[in-house]
Amino acid sequence: FEAEIDRLRQGVTHQSTTMDTHAQLTWQLQTDLHQAQLQAQRALAEVEEIRRQSQAEADRVRRQSQAEIQAAKAEAEACKRQAQLDIEAGIRRAVADADGSKAQLQAQLAADVAA
Repeated sequence: FEAEIDRLRQGVTHQSTTMDTHAQLTWQLQTDLHQAQLQAQRALAEVEEIRRQSQAEADRVRRQSQAEIQAAKAEAEACKRQAQLDIEAGIRRAVADADGSKAQLQAQLAADVAA
């Protein structure tokens, strides 16, 4: 009878040890899982920050490019206006020169006719 009680005690002790080991392993697995979840959250936050920075840089470059395009358009328009003014001034000078030459020729002709 004593041997049977000892055998049952050893079984209970073995079962208790097995349960303790199982509890420790479960706790360790839960701890590892929690750590992995935290690492995944940090990695996701880093990826989101990189995405945000990339988007901000793309937006900045787009705004800068649009500003440069607008400045180039304004400069082209100013050059066009200046060219038109230069052409008009050249035409006015040519007309004035022609009018001057015409008056000079008319005066010369009048002088020649009078002489």
